[in-house]
Amino acid sequence: MSVRQIRRSFSVRVWSDIDPGHEADFNQWYNREHMEERVRIPGFTGARRYHAVSGSARRYLTLYRTSSLADFTSDAYRKALTKQTQWSITNFGRISNTRCQVIDVKQEAGFGWATLWF
Repeated sequence: MSVRQIRRSFSVRVWSDIDPGHEADFNQWYNREHMEERVRIPGFTGARRYHAVSGSARRYLTLYRTSSLADFTSDAYRKALTKQTQWSITNFGRISNTRCQVIDVKQEAGFGWATLWF
């Protein structure tokens, strides 16, 4: 017997790059202000950042997860976009080579048993 659960969520993937001369400030801003501000928006359930160690046109990837596609068009999300701090405005101006993608994530999980013959 097995039980299956299908969970659905949405994710936005943001690839970007930054001039090495501003990288330290960019990382402090992203880690201390920007990600926290985004995950405080109702419906946003998490965020993760990745940094390519070599050979990538875009060195940074951030994944934001939400519970609904509507979270990206909510009043709270729009408000966050229009009320940026000066630190955010400065760093958004420094980001280059940005690419964004919204995806529908379906996860299936379950358990069961099987007999294996070798």
